Amino acid sequence: MSLMKVNPKGSSATLAKYSPGIKASGSPVHTAGIVSAGADFKVISAGDIKGQTRQVLTTIQSIIEGAGGTLEDVAFNHIFLRDLADWPAMNEVYVEFFPGDTPPARYVVQAGLISEDFLIEIASVAYVD
Repeated sequence: MSLMKVNPKGSSATLAKYSPGIKASGSPVHTAGIVSAGADFKVISAGDIKGQTRQVLTTIQSIIEGAGGTLEDVAFNHIFLRDLADWPAMNEVYVEFFPGDTPPARYVVQAGLISEDFLIEIASVAYVD
């Protein structure tokens, strides 16, 4: 089996030992848990669940495209929200990225995230040919 690290365009080195995305032989692509952070790991869209959701999904899109796929290849999203009350606003943005008749499977859970400034974290699994 071979692995290829996939970084979003313009990203800096990770703060911990992990790959933002991995493409393995057999074509699955798994992303790390992605939060709304810039290259300096400072929060983007502080206090704004819609802005953070958009930033997270844009980063995931960049990772999947870097592996040769599109968001249509995403099969599953693991979604963590700091506050489940943010679900309706998060979902409003989410459906902009996954509008088709066969959206990815997903779950949404409430969780403490790495910083109180982060309102959402998403990890995705895609299958790219």
